[in-house]
Amino acid sequence: MDVKNQYAVLGLIATGKIQVDAEQGIIYNRKGKPYSGNLITGYLQHCFLMFNGHPPLMVYAHCVVYLSKYGAFNPKMVIDHMDRNRANNSIHNLRCITQSENTKHSPERAHHQEGFRSRRATQQEREEILLLTRQGRSQVSLAAKFGMTRQTIKRIADEEWAKYKQKDKRNWLNFELKKPDPDPVTLLPQPNLEPIKKPKAEVNINAYKW
Repeated sequence: MDVKNQYAVLGLIATGKIQVDAEQGIIYNRKGKPYSGNLITGYLQHCFLMFNGHPPLMVYAHCVVYLSKYGAFNPKMVIDHMDRNRANNSIHNLRCITQSENTKHSPERAHHQEGFRSRRATQQEREEILLLTRQGRSQVSLAAKFGMTRQTIKRIADEEWAKYKQKDKRNWLNFELKKPDPDPVTLLPQPNLEPIKKPKAEVNINAYKW
C-alpha cells in the first residue's frame, strides 16, 4: 500500500470520518454503522469518499485496521493474516511482513507440507493454465489447482500468451471462445414480409378525347 493512500486513510481516521474497532477488525462510519464492502479474492475491500472532490479511495479492511493501531508502514511491506483467514481482520491476527514471507505463508501453499518447493510445470500444464486463464478462471483458483503460487500462475500465463501471439494460430492452440450455434428457426426460409407493391394503373389518354 503506497504512502499516499496510507496517509489518506490516517486522515479519515483523525477527522472521525471512519472509526475502527481494532479488536474486532470492524470499520464504522460517523454514525456508528459498519461499512459495507466487497470481497476481492477473500479480502474485504471498502470504498471511502474523499474530501475536496478527490476520487474515492479503495482500500482493504485489514490495512485500515493495521493503520489505525500502528500508523504508516513501509510501502514495500504487506499486511498478512497470521491464521490464513482473510475474513479475520482483528488486529491480533495481523502482522507486517515482506512480500517473500507473505508468499510462503499464502493459502495456496497451506495444503502442502512444510518445506514445499515450487516445481517446474510441464508444457501440457502451462498450456492448460493459459487456456483456463483466457476462459476467465481466477489466478487464485488455478494456484490451488496446480499447487503453485498466484505469481507463478500469472508468469506462466504471460509467457505462454506471448508464445501464442508469435506463432501461427492454425498450428497452435485455439483460444477463441466458441460462438453459440444459431437458432434453428433462423435457418429456415423466412417469409417475405415486405409490402406488396400494386402496379400503377395505366391511363388511356385517347379515351378522354371527344
